[in-house]
Amino acid sequence: MHILKCALILTITLLPTLVLAQEICDNAIDDDGDGLVDLNDSECSCSNIISLSDATGYICRDNLQLYLEDPDIQSMQWYKDGIALVGENSSPLQLVEFNGVEGEYKAWIEKSDGCYLTEAYDVNIPTHEQYLGVEKICKGDTVFFGGFSITNAGFFQVNGFAVDGCDSITSLTIEIVQPTYANLFGEICDGEEFTLGDFTTTESGTHEIILENIDGCDSIITLELTEGNNIEENISASICEGEFFHYGSFSTDQEGPHELFLENSLGCDTVVHISLDVNEIPEAYYLISICDGDEYTDYGLNISESSIQEIQVEATGECDSLITIDIEVSETIQVFQELHLCESDTIIFKDLEITEAGNFTTSVINQVGCDSIFSIMVTKGESTTALIERVLCHGEIFEFGDFSTSSSIEFDTSIVNDAGCDSIISFDIKFLEEIKEVEYQTICDGDVIEFGEYYYGEEGIFEISLLNQDGCDSIIQLNLSITEQPTDFRVANICPGELFNYGTIYSEEEGIFQTIIEVENGCDSLITIDLVVNEIDEGIDIKPYHKIEYEQPTDIIPSHIDNGIQELTWTDVHGEVLGSGPMLNNFVALHDMHIFISSEDNNGCPVEARTFIDVIYDTDIYIPNIFSPSDQENNTFQIFGDNMIEGIRKIQIFDRWGVLMYQTENVPATEEYKGWDGTINGEEALPGVYTYIIEFTSIFNQSIKRTGSITLMR
Repeated sequence: MHILKCALILTITLLPTLVLAQEICDNAIDDDGDGLVDLNDSECSCSNIISLSDATGYICRDNLQLYLEDPDIQSMQWYKDGIALVGENSSPLQLVEFNGVEGEYKAWIEKSDGCYLTEAYDVNIPTHEQYLGVEKICKGDTVFFGGFSITNAGFFQVNGFAVDGCDSITSLTIEIVQPTYANLFGEICDGEEFTLGDFTTTESGTHEIILENIDGCDSIITLELTEGNNIEENISASICEGEFFHYGSFSTDQEGPHELFLENSLGCDTVVHISLDVNEIPEAYYLISICDGDEYTDYGLNISESSIQEIQVEATGECDSLITIDIEVSETIQVFQELHLCESDTIIFKDLEITEAGNFTTSVINQVGCDSIFSIMVTKGESTTALIERVLCHGEIFEFGDFSTSSSIEFDTSIVNDAGCDSIISFDIKFLEEIKEVEYQTICDGDVIEFGEYYYGEEGIFEISLLNQDGCDSIIQLNLSITEQPTDFRVANICPGELFNYGTIYSEEEGIFQTIIEVENGCDSLITIDLVVNEIDEGIDIKPYHKIEYEQPTDIIPSHIDNGIQELTWTDVHGEVLGSGPMLNNFVALHDMHIFISSEDNNGCPVEARTFIDVIYDTDIYIPNIFSPSDQENNTFQIFGDNMIEGIRKIQIFDRWGVLMYQTENVPATEEYKGWDGTINGEEALPGVYTYIIEFTSIFNQSIKRTGSITLMR
């Protein structure tokens, strides 16, 4: 930082009439006369903020220390309220209590990568105040506070020191609580105790009691007790089972002696002795059965459905009798039956005699005396006839019951049908003759043929058994012959790197290969290929790159062309033809590019070569090093470039602290750039030396950077 200051002072000395004084940031002096000192002046600013390493001790104990530890620190200056503490340029900063020590402390450091400013540390001298609230004491009691004994009411304060060494003020309010007085009246029964707080007595009369009130002080009570007497009473009673006996708030349905303790008008016990009898209720149960549609009418009932009825019958001088009547209704039973008869049959059922099909009904009295209704549906069956025809294969057997045969036959038999009547069945059984066939097949050598469930690949005669269209076995004889596989030998030539493909052969290398090709008779032909890779001649030699001047015609000539190579073709990277022949005459290049040369040798194989064209061009850029916004001609910072410059990508201008002051981007051409007028956000920038970084774009879309300094004068 001192080097920058010297450079600034030197600049002011050389240009005394053009540059105003600037603020020096670490001398506690208003150098530029604007009323702002050191960090309070905008000229002394640093945007990089860091934290203090540590802060220990207390200001009131005179041992507060502020630490900033960093091995990369080159210089340091401490500030209070933005003004330099001259001579305080190391860590830690020691602070003691004195008038004016309170304020905001910061440190400015210089490192290899620029300036840094610490976060503010506020120093203040506090006074710790604590109010303990209100302390109530009884009249005549003593409270101790700050080493003093206090017996009277008031506000009291003690001064001292806190843990951090600063002043501490503790205060307390004392209130005096007076004793209270009261008169109470009560009643006590004979033999009982009366209790109030910790006081207990069995005697009537006047008593004086001292208790503690809600504030913990004495409460004096005068108690007047009046004595009362206890009463006893005997009661006998009886109830019916299920009823309740009531006496006052007492209620029970349990038999036995009971003793009640009630409070009389004087608050003393009245003892009631109760002797209670519980009489049982006589009960009876009757099961009654009636038929469906009838009614039960005893005991004043009219019941026609199944139910359970409970009836209470009053008794003279006794508890009522409970009669339970369980009424069951017997439903009419309906029975359905299906019966079958054949011609000339008769069915006898109860009082019915049936000879024809139809629906019949009759009733019978059941065991409980109610009707049971029978519904009968009668069907009548007839004798039937049927014809069964079967066609069987040679060697099979036909079976029906105990009968079997392997020859064609016709016969009749009688069985009982599904209706239970006789059925006449006629049989017509036929057996087919055995079938035998002959088949001729030819296959290629190495193939197989599927025949039935088997595969055959050799010549011969074979027999199998198959099912024919009738589902019977058919004997088939196969006469199989084999056709031999044809072969062929061929020679083929390819160029180096060329892929040879024939049938299943894919190769770029020499060798003997075989593949199988199907011929006209459907059999495979074995083809043997002798593959030969042609040797490459020396080809074309050319320098790997050529340097030529921008827009200057140049001849591109190979250093060697093999004798077997005929016409050359010259193309660019997009395949566009640039020329033909042994050389490329008067070639003009506007940008860097690759040129490709292609031809064929005596064997028809491709020959290729390429070279890189490096275009050389000069660029003329002029950037001035001084300007003055107050000058009529040189009043803006301008930039000039020749026709090789297409435009400006970015311009950045920084102050001596490295802060970005001006920036613009994407100017299409240097002649369209209006220049920097020496202002920042509409305000005039201070005179001095500024640095710039400018990035240009060439006509070939290449990036060209320029850096330097510019002096602003006013």
